[in-house]
This record gives sequence, structure tokens and C-alpha cells, in this order.
Amino acid sequence: MSHRLFVGAAAALLAGTAQIACAAGGDSLPSGFTFAGDSRLEYLTANGTDVTSLHSTMDLGYRLPTDGALKFGFDLGLRSWASLGKGGSGDNTAIYAEALLEAGFGALYAGQSRSAAERVITMPSIAGSKEVENIIGSSFMPRLQYEHLFHNESYGLRYEGEISGATVATSMNHIDGYGNVAQLAASYPIGAISLDGAMEYDVPSGKTSVLLGGKASLGPVDAGLYSFRNAFYANQLNSRVFATYHINDQIDTTVQRLWSDGSIATSLDASYTAPSGIYGQLGLLDISTDKETFTNVVAGIKF
Repeated sequence: MSHRLFVGAAAALLAGTAQIACAAGGDSLPSGFTFAGDSRLEYLTANGTDVTSLHSTMDLGYRLPTDGALKFGFDLGLRSWASLGKGGSGDNTAIYAEALLEAGFGALYAGQSRSAAERVITMPSIAGSKEVENIIGSSFMPRLQYEHLFHNESYGLRYEGEISGATVATSMNHIDGYGNVAQLAASYPIGAISLDGAMEYDVPSGKTSVLLGGKASLGPVDAGLYSFRNAFYANQLNSRVFATYHINDQIDTTVQRLWSDGSIATSLDASYTAPSGIYGQLGLLDISTDKETFTNVVAGIKF
């Protein structure tokens, strides 16, 4: 992990994203382009240890206007993480650059590409914290999306499509200096429920990790239950259950329960998002087996 740090510029970056959002959003974008992003400043503290971190994501897409089913385009993305504090410091950046071909069979992406599971399956961040998610998220989700943040020399090929009503994606990524990692992910809707699954095969080690679970939308409540057999860490079976209550268009609250290697953790977070995209978030994470409680405070903007 590099130890060059840019958190000192966090306030300026957060303020600057508001200008980017105004410049890039809405009807000001040229035809065929899409743009979205998120920048957030976090303060995480527990038992006298604290970390201040800046997390940013930006995604720019372009689809060449055509009259037929065949489409060409590209997606560019950035995901960055910089932290400073008693709990450690460093910075990492993942760059994505994908060319795509889309037709009736689905879409093919090639280049510095994202993995299949992260495109199909999403879960709320633990305690509403990207810092926590980046550190322990690979215990509950196929690890390639987290590896990309630390080893940006990752390129590959991904397919996304729909088969018999199910959203399906498969990918093969190469990490320089390590080898290939393959993924297969699918989500099948049944009314208000979606059944999800993913497999990750690590070619150098010959290990296969499996994720199974699903989500349900029940009015203002979204709930999910997932188990992940993590072949890379003693073949652990880690599980999480979560529920998000959308109080209104601006306020959400999420509670989660997590089990990992004999440890039990409970997280709670609440967020308020203004119509402008500026948001604030508070989170708590209690690890009962280690008698640790983390508090997380977030200020950010979505655009």
C-alpha cells in the first residue's frame, strides 16, 4: 500500500464535486454520455483509534447513437480511497476503462474491467462506512472488486445479459504478477424477491468461493440475507442479514447483523440526503466478541 496521502485536500475536493455535478449533470451532457459520482469524507473512531478518510467514485459512459440493435461505446471509472489517522494511513486508486459492444445477445466489455459479481449484486456498506467495507468487505463478498483497489494492474473481459429472466454476468480478470480470477454471477427475480448467487474461481490457487442469498422489497423496507463461503481464508462461512427502512425520499436507516469466523457484529446507520445531493450519515458498528464499538460520521455529495 502506498503511503502518499491526499486527505489534506479533502475539503476542497468535496466542495469541488458540487461544481462538477452542476457542469456534468442533466441536459448539459452531450448526447450519448452519462455521468455519475460520489465523494465522501469519513471520520471513524473506536477505543482511542481514529481514521479520517476520503472516498470518491466517478463513472463516465458513452454510447454511440445508432438506429439498430448493435451499439458501441465505452465506460470510464475511478474509485479512490485515502486515509490518515492512528489506525493507519495510505491511498489507493482503481481505474476502469472498458470498450463495449452491445447487441441482442447482451453486452461484451473489454479492458481495465469490473468483475461480474459487483455488477449484479450490491449490499449496503457495513455501518454506512466505506472505510470498514474496504477493509473487511471481502469476507462477505467475492474479493476481486476489493483486489482491484489495491492492484490496479487488472484487465479482462466481461459479459452481461439476460437469460430466461435472470440477469447474468461472467468475467475473467488478470492481475499482473498474480494470475487470473474468474467470476459468474446471477440474479433471478420472483415478484418482490430476487435470488442471487456468485462464484469466484482463483486460477493460481485452484480455490472457488461461493456467495448465495437474496433480497426482498416490502414497501418501504428492503431486506437481504447472504452467506459467503470464503475459500481464500480457511474456507470460512460468513453470513450477513440486513434491512433498510426508507423513511422518506431523504432519510434511510439500515441495520445489519454479521457472523464471521466466530465473531458477531451489529451495525446501524442512518443517512439524510438533500435534493441537491449533499448528504450526511451516522453509523455504529459493535463487535460483541471483541468488545469493540466503532462510530462513523460522514459528509458527502452525490452527483
